[in-house]
Amino acid sequence: MATFGPSMVASFATNADLSADSYKIVKVSGDNNVIRATATTDVLLGVLTDGVALGTAAAPSGVSVQIAGIAKIVAGVNNIQEGHPLSCDGQGRAVIATTGDHLIGRAISSSTTVGDVIECLLTPALIYKT
Repeated sequence: MATFGPSMVASFATNADLSADSYKIVKVSGDNNVIRATATTDVLLGVLTDGVALGTAAAPSGVSVQIAGIAKIVAGVNNIQEGHPLSCDGQGRAVIATTGDHLIGRAISSSTTVGDVIECLLTPALIYKT
């Protein structure tokens, strides 16, 4: 595993229940709250850090989102290898990107099981082209 170095973590509000979404990919929703990303076409913001909270429409909560550096991320497939470009699946987990997908970054460790926590060099807001 890589040694964690400098990273950028920002605070955002959420009105969604993200309490089970540590290390999953997020995006900004239409109301400027952070929600779990659910498609490879989502414009991806970053990865939730650990210790996320429950937010509701009536009582939004604050969450920390890593937007740069080396992040821990949950794998959505069992065959991610170092160097693979990563996007997200319907549950905010990392999957291997294909042409036209929005990227969250590049894998710097591999997965052998769905749900593995791997490491990713974040490069959000890019679109993968072969």
